[in-house]
Amino acid sequence: MRSKVLDGGMFNTTYVVEYGLVHKKAVLRLNTVNPDLLMGFEENLMKAEVHVYREQATQSLNKYYRMVS
Repeated sequence: MRSKVLDGGMFNTTYVVEYGLVHKKAVLRLNTVNPDLLMGFEENLMKAEVHVYREQATQSLNKYYRMVS
């Protein structure tokens, strides 16, 4: 297993992890260990990111299907 820290983030720590016999890759995101230090708007930041990424993927797929139809 190998991992690499990705830079550019301001809140979470993000890694690319390579694992398994066929070297699959995954993204691992970690946030603060102490949730008591979070500001109110930061509490659900990672959940909001998941929603945004899903919407973005849907929009990208919709745009692709319109282009090939």
